[in-house]
Amino acid sequence: MRLPQASEIRSNGAWHLYRHDLLEWHNPNWLYRLDYRYRLHRVIELVKRYAPGRQCLEVGCAQANTSLLLAEQGYKATVLDLDSEFIGYARLKHTHGEVRFLVANGENLPFSNASFHVVLLTELLEHVAYPEDFLQEVHRVLFPNGIIVLTTPNGAHHQSELPTFEQVRLDRTPIVTKQFGPDAGDHLFLFKMRELQTVVKYAGYQVVHAEEFFVDVVRRIRGKLWSYKIWQGVGSILTRPLAVIFLQLDAILRRLHLVDSERSAMGLLLVAVKENEPSS
Repeated sequence: MRLPQASEIRSNGAWHLYRHDLLEWHNPNWLYRLDYRYRLHRVIELVKRYAPGRQCLEVGCAQANTSLLLAEQGYKATVLDLDSEFIGYARLKHTHGEVRFLVANGENLPFSNASFHVVLLTELLEHVAYPEDFLQEVHRVLFPNGIIVLTTPNGAHHQSELPTFEQVRLDRTPIVTKQFGPDAGDHLFLFKMRELQTVVKYAGYQVVHAEEFFVDVVRRIRGKLWSYKIWQGVGSILTRPLAVIFLQLDAILRRLHLVDSERSAMGLLLVAVKENEPSS
């Protein structure tokens, strides 16, 4: 995939995603783009480990970076978003590999039953008022033993100010009109890991992998380094190896239980296999 030229950008939505790509994917300072790149490559690793085939759907794709990279590795990708300007931008990024681009609503997927081996839901469920219904629709289009791979911010994080899913579950009428916004400021609620697994199981899946990632102490160290102008000037010369060190530090702290991952981790990642029919 490629970064489009600024002269190719024709819409406000495309400009919005272009700026995100400049910060998160093409930023020469690896300390800044570490979170996004780690999450994306971790999703790809888990797709390769668990997906029973190569038919892949990404719902709420935005820049579609994950699917574009999977397509370059031989997966047959379909990317879907409500926003036609987002889909237009994703088309500009595509260079090779098999990719279909669709404008559609994820609550009513335009596919027949059993169409995909894997569905990607990255940073999406926190924008959906009724995630259990949405996951049941995804369940319909998965092959038997197909998987979902999803990421979402950690609602148990000690600095989180949004309500968790359990706190809004009984009355979601006020947030329906606010759903599907594209940015972090459009989050409706957040999930704790236990809440996320409960919703996924209710929708007819078996959780086969769950993890938290990026603990606060690592992010604070990185943020402190980034505040010194010397790091802002060295580009990828030193920041890339530093990024690798920070990834290892994050994993060690969690593995040795030196931090409370439930409250200090910024994100949640989960893989689940289509199992039984969803609960009625």
